[in-house]
Amino acid sequence: MKISIFDHHVHMDSRSANDYESMALVGVESILIPCTFTGEHRRTPGDFFRYYDRLLKFERQRAAAFGMSCHLALSVHAGDVADPVAARETVEALPKYLENESVLAVGELGFNHFSDAEEELFRAQLRLAQRHRLPAIIEAPWRHEREALQRVVGIIRQAISEDDIDPGRLLMVDLHADTLETAWDLQLGGYGVPVSPRQDRIFAIHRKADAAEVQDIIRNFGDDRIMLNSALHFGVGDPMGLARVLLQLRQAGVSSDTLHKLASHNASTLLLPA
Repeated sequence: MKISIFDHHVHMDSRSANDYESMALVGVESILIPCTFTGEHRRTPGDFFRYYDRLLKFERQRAAAFGMSCHLALSVHAGDVADPVAARETVEALPKYLENESVLAVGELGFNHFSDAEEELFRAQLRLAQRHRLPAIIEAPWRHEREALQRVVGIIRQAISEDDIDPGRLLMVDLHADTLETAWDLQLGGYGVPVSPRQDRIFAIHRKADAAEVQDIIRNFGDDRIMLNSALHFGVGDPMGLARVLLQLRQAGVSSDTLHKLASHNASTLLLPA
């Protein structure tokens, strides 16, 4: 049985065209590229707008060349903010970009220093997504994972209570078997797990779950809200890693129904328009 793959968390603007080709060859049909920390300190709204325009135009053209549907999530990521005033002005202007049919969500939303300004930026964008009836994609911290994740979960819980944010419209990505439990009782709409066969390579910026860890996850948490992705970024990563893990899961006896949920159905249900 062929597995249709929707890679809902992949930063292809940091990857080569060769990676697009590799992904297309192993059955990746749709992708979602969210905004993220890029290492650039954006000082004006125009700096952010140029980033959005590049994703909307050039990156979607690259994906189309390989037969992929390319969707986007746009946001102001705290890691790229050089001026809090410019960040607020950019969020105020984001609605004109959210009207584009290729933009399916607001995200990624994350933290850099956990300042008051970053928390307000985070919550303002949760409210923005809610007003526009869009999901929001939240990045689990990858530095000081457990402690920082507890802080993020607390901020989300407060936003749910005080801002009436619907947790069923939130997707948290970059989670693992040992961090999922921290966020699980929020009852979010989705939990994204980055996967790849085990590697020991230089400049691999994300740790990723292998097939054995994924089996532990679905035993403990079920398969209804778990979503597998490649989480390719500017570090070393295998563009075929998601497909390889799905193959290993199938060889281990995981059912076709579960594989379908993990590879595309759960993400499509939350993120794609009905």
